[in-house]
This record gives sequence, C-alpha cells and structure tokens, in this order.
Amino acid sequence: MLLSFAGAVVLAAQPVPQMADDPDLRCLAAVGFAAGALSQRNDPKAAERVSSVMFYFLGRLKARFPAIDLNREVLALVQRPGFAQTLQQETRRCGLEAQARAADLQSLGRQLQGISPR
Repeated sequence: MLLSFAGAVVLAAQPVPQMADDPDLRCLAAVGFAAGALSQRNDPKAAERVSSVMFYFLGRLKARFPAIDLNREVLALVQRPGFAQTLQQETRRCGLEAQARAADLQSLGRQLQGISPR
C-alpha cells in the first residue's frame, strides 16, 4: 500500500506539459490563421485543404490529450509574446508534415487499388 502511495506521489510530481510548447498545438494555431486568411480569398479548394490539415493536427492532439480545452490552449498560445514572429516558420513546418502524411496516404491508396477485401 505504501508503495502504491509513493508511486502516486511520484506521478503527481511529474511536470505538466506546457501545451504552448506542443508542436501539434502550434500547428493547429498556425494553420488556423492560414485558414482565416484563405476564407477571405474565397478559395473553396484551398480552404478544404487547410481544413483537412487542421483536422489532422486536431486528431493528433485529441488522441494524446482527450480532455484538452482547445479554445483555452490555442487562445493562450496565440496571445503569448513572440507567437506572431514564429507564425511563418510554424506554418512551413506544419505544411511539410501535412504534405508527408498526405504522401503516405496517397501511397497507401495506390497499394490498395485492385485489392479486394476478404
């Protein structure tokens, strides 16, 4: 029993991750700003692509942090000093990651062509 209590104390003492430092949260925020800019251009195809990228990063976040308060975390992140200066770099990094995952899906799609499920 004492060992269980000690383990719980050690777990409770672990530092809480700073969500503003999470790369997926940073991508969600950066891509969100890109989506806002695209919505003003009235480009539905581009908006659809950006939306799918947002869902990718949202899914990654929710898988790791199911109870995350996205509104609170994203608003806290974008209001942090210096966030605006990192926006272009973050958008580029996140875009490259999204392109790599899209290529993975395209490759899988090609491999699945002609295969009948059993």
